[in-house]
Amino acid sequence: MVLRINSRTLEALERSTTLDDRAIQIMDAFEAGLPRAEALRQLEALKAEFPDVAAGDNITEFVEADIKSPRPDEFMHGVYLLCGYATQADYEAQTPTWTPEDAFEAIPAGERAARVWLAGQGLHAQVEVVRFEKDTGTVVALVSHGGTRLISQTSDPSS
Repeated sequence: MVLRINSRTLEALERSTTLDDRAIQIMDAFEAGLPRAEALRQLEALKAEFPDVAAGDNITEFVEADIKSPRPDEFMHGVYLLCGYATQADYEAQTPTWTPEDAFEAIPAGERAARVWLAGQGLHAQVEVVRFEKDTGTVVALVSHGGTRLISQTSDPSS
């Protein structure tokens, strides 16, 4: 059996392969230090160069999503996250009932968000303010209806 491929199909395959190869080169450059904005600019220019094969191209979509997603050191460097516990039992078991997706740059901002959540909770509710440096978290404050207690010293000038 002989498989015949017409020239238009062959050209589309070649263009798709070129698109994918160049998209991967952009991703490699980004991972090697190319700024995110420049990588995204190059990827958009590449898609504009190959509009016939770029629409719906899985590799190009993957590369774009990868470049847009934050790196661990971008998200987890010097930020504060919150863990809310509705009951003392939750706190003792270290099973948070509230973990907002927001990250805060300073303890007071996290404390304000904690107070908003605490307003709708019972008297035993409390919120840990956790400072992250890369992949290590340290509880630095405990916010409850009774006030805020600093657990450890931080270098946060706003606290």
